[in-house]
Amino acid sequence: MYRLAPDVAQVAAPLVSQHHHRLVDAPIVYIFRDSAPRSRGRMVLGRARVTKGLPAFLAAVAAGDASEEYIEAQEYAFFVVEIAEDWWVGAEPGQRAAVVDHELCHLDVDDESGDLSLRGHDLEEFNDVVARHGLWRDDVSRFFGACGVGAAAACSVA
Repeated sequence: MYRLAPDVAQVAAPLVSQHHHRLVDAPIVYIFRDSAPRSRGRMVLGRARVTKGLPAFLAAVAAGDASEEYIEAQEYAFFVVEIAEDWWVGAEPGQRAAVVDHELCHLDVDDESGDLSLRGHDLEEFNDVVARHGLWRDDVSRFFGACGVGAAAACSVA
């Protein structure tokens, strides 16, 4: 089951204004999913989506927002940030902010066209590979460097 999540929107508002300037005017719907699904053996705390095309049109019609101009232009689209409510209720405020921030990082708005899209993660790697081979790729090195604790120097391969 799904429901609107004003608590998530409240956490997101300062994150958008401070760190996600490209999203200030973007249409974002925040929802709770009653329980966290699992993917690859892990709990999925949140998901980001872009809704456009027919689903966006039907959502606009259902909400009474499908004006004549909209129907002619067929340009309506919006983001959906979905959070697992069963996890949210037991999470600390800092954990909640981190999950919402993570999902907001997935959302992107093209500067020229205004098109909405999703961004992938900056890093995909296994702990075992880094343990055996160090910071062998630039993206892995940048990720550790972002920690600001000297991890890049500590893990570099000689």
